[in-house]
Amino acid sequence: MNAYITLDSNKYTTVANNWEESAVTPSTSRMLLNSAHDSTYGPATMLMWSGEIKIDVSENREGWGTIATLKATCQKKQRVTFTDHYGNSYNAHLKGYKQRSLSPMWDGASNVMYYTIAIEAKYA
Repeated sequence: MNAYITLDSNKYTTVANNWEESAVTPSTSRMLLNSAHDSTYGPATMLMWSGEIKIDVSENREGWGTIATLKATCQKKQRVTFTDHYGNSYNAHLKGYKQRSLSPMWDGASNVMYYTIAIEAKYA
C-alpha cells in the first residue's frame, strides 16, 4: 500500500483522516400502485474517491506533483490516469477542486495547501 495517490503520472500525498472511497451502482427505485417495490440496476459500478490532497508550497521533488500540476490536471475535461493507494490503476474523471491554505501567506515557502477533490472511475 502506498502513502500517496498518482494523478496524471504525478504523486500526491492525501490526508488520511479525510480520504474516502465509495462504490455506487446506478439504479432507480419506485413503489408501484399495488405497493410492490420495483428496482432497476445499471450494468456497471462507479468507484468514487473524495478527500484532501496536501501539497507543500515549496515542494519540488522528482515525480511529485506541484500546485500548478494539480490545478492543470483538475481542469482537464478528459480522462486522466489515476492510481489509488493500493496500486490499482484507473482511467478517471476529476470533478474540480476546492483550495485552502494553512497560512495567510499563500505563497510563503513554509505554507501548506490543501485541495479537496472528487474522482470518479468505472469499476473494472
